[in-house]
Amino acid sequence: MSKLSSGSGAVEFDSIVFDLFHTLVDPQEHAAAGWRRLDAVALILDLPVAEIELWWQQRVDEFVSAPISPIDSLVELARSRRIVLSPAAVAEIDRAMGSAQDAALAEPVAGVLETLEVLGGAGIKRAVLSNAHVRDVRTFADSPLADVVDDVCISCFTGLVKPDPAAYEGALERLGSEARRSLYVGDGGGGELAGAHDAGFGLVIAVTGPVQRGGWRSSAEQHRIEADADLVVQDVSDLGPLIDL
Repeated sequence: MSKLSSGSGAVEFDSIVFDLFHTLVDPQEHAAAGWRRLDAVALILDLPVAEIELWWQQRVDEFVSAPISPIDSLVELARSRRIVLSPAAVAEIDRAMGSAQDAALAEPVAGVLETLEVLGGAGIKRAVLSNAHVRDVRTFADSPLADVVDDVCISCFTGLVKPDPAAYEGALERLGSEARRSLYVGDGGGGELAGAHDAGFGLVIAVTGPVQRGGWRSSAEQHRIEADADLVVQDVSDLGPLIDL
């Protein structure tokens, strides 16, 4: 049993559940400053950005809770607007929707792989628990992360979406772990840290570095998110020195 100390005391644990995007991998590292994939899709389709954003808001919950391709849905949207898409245009949409995610999965945040390897070598079970759609994670099997985690739970395949307690419980059950003997680590998007507390994790840790470097979350929102954490670190690699293996 390993141990990690925080302001609320020391917690013994045998497993860690990690968020994926903006925690272990960061698509913003692999995109131009200010780049937004919905803007790129709107340009390809020659539709107003507001229309694409509305489409996304209406469909995103469905995309992250079922194995439905957003690329196929965008093609259907184009057809409904009588927009003829060539194979090359569909490929452009696919790249816009997922190339940054592909690159991030191929090259996780600095220090992540080494940290996960050390944790695994110490007998700590490691899982990924992510709210994501099928295009986001299409290349996960080819990612070096696949070799340094013990289990992967992606919402579009499990149908369980954070912060629903069932999402956390499902990941822990697959690991064979108890919440009170587990840590949860994530950037805090979508209320995941509060959800981890509700699920009974022994310690909930916020990772701030990827989001801060991306610059796409306000300071006020970041402070609200950090209030749900027992411990705040810059990056996953910062956990290593804090853990007594």
